[in-house]
Amino acid sequence: MSGALDLVSPANRKQEEKLSFPAEFANTFGPLACLAGSNDDLFALAQGIGAVQPRLYITCKAEDFFYEDNKHFVQTFSGRLNITYEELSGSHACCSDGKAV
Repeated sequence: MSGALDLVSPANRKQEEKLSFPAEFANTFGPLACLAGSNDDLFALAQGIGAVQPRLYITCKAEDFFYEDNKHFVQTFSGRLNITYEELSGSHACCSDGKAV
């Protein structure tokens, strides 16, 4: 599965730069202005985790467009959460059918 660990930062960048954000994000998460602090904000959820923690396996390719945001999540929470992180070379690529490679 492919995913972004930090949706708030790219949403904020898009709004600050007055760039359009993919309609899929607004359709999935609702108004982008309501994303921070919601149940879809993994930073907010991770900050509230107590003694029972999920084990996280995170991998990201170095040229992936989510790379900086995902790495920021790992750096922020690696001391507080049980994270195994693997960094690979390459970019976020999709096949012609839209499935991540």
